[in-house]
Amino acid sequence: MLSELQTVEDRLAIAQDLRDMQNGPELLRKQRILSEQVREERIELEADLRRREELEAALTAIKEDIEKFEVQRHRMTAEIRALQAQRQAQEIQQQFFTEANNSAVAEIQERLQNERNRADLVTEMLGGSSRQMTNLDRRLDEQEFAAMCRQVDSVAPIQLEKPDFARLPSRLSSVTRVNAS
Repeated sequence: MLSELQTVEDRLAIAQDLRDMQNGPELLRKQRILSEQVREERIELEADLRRREELEAALTAIKEDIEKFEVQRHRMTAEIRALQAQRQAQEIQQQFFTEANNSAVAEIQERLQNERNRADLVTEMLGGSSRQMTNLDRRLDEQEFAAMCRQVDSVAPIQLEKPDFARLPSRLSSVTRVNAS
């Protein structure tokens, strides 16, 4: 674009020289006005070119910033998804432990109830007082149950021992002694 202006200026200068030789001062004045206009237009075009280059550089910088923000957004989205997956895994794990704990407590309660029922049957078969044996069993069972619950809270899974029926007659004999007196 600048080369075209230079060519135009050169032609104008040549034309001016020819006309100066032919027409004199009037043409010189017109030629100077035209030369001044061409020079002003050239200055404006150069300023426009500089502004355009500055705008293109600013646009390039904005595009680079947008790309950086997109990369950062994708990274943050991936981090959020990872945290959500981790939280969901923790919730599933907590739910599993809660269900396992509830299941172990229910199993302990069922076993204790079975032991109470067996103790009641043995007491009745031996002719002892079912109420006294049941009260004693309840106190023992409550202590055992509390101990087993602590064990459930501290250890998973729980291995319960089978009841020792060999101890049962000694407990029954102490109850029947109380009844006899």
